[in-house]
Amino acid sequence: MARTEGILDANEVALVQALDALATSGATQAIRKSGATTLVNLDVLSGTIVDDETPTGAVNGSNTSFTIANTPTSGTLVLYEGGVRKLQTVDWSLSGTTITTTYAPPNGSSVRVNYRY
Repeated sequence: MARTEGILDANEVALVQALDALATSGATQAIRKSGATTLVNLDVLSGTIVDDETPTGAVNGSNTSFTIANTPTSGTLVLYEGGVRKLQTVDWSLSGTTITTTYAPPNGSSVRVNYRY
C-alpha cells in the first residue's frame, strides 16, 4: 500500500483497502462501475452468482416465456440463446422470475442465463 498512497487520494486509498479486505475475506463479490470513471464511483455487488442456468420453458419455436429459479438483482441478468448474448428490452424482458422473449427461440436452440440474486 505504501507505493499507492502517493498517487491516490484518501477516498481511493480507502477503496483499495476495502477491496483488499474483501479479497482476503473469501467473500463472493464483484465490482460494478457506476457514474464517472473514478475509483470512488464503484459499487460492490454481493450475493449469489448463478452461472449457466437453463430456465424452464419449452424451446420449440413457439414459446416465448421462460422461468428462472431466483429473482435476480436488478441489472445482473444476462440471457444467451443459441450461444449468442441477447439484449434486454430488444430481445427480452424480465418480471420477477419470468423472462419473456420478443421472439420464440427455434426448436433445438439453447436458452441459458447468468445473474446474481
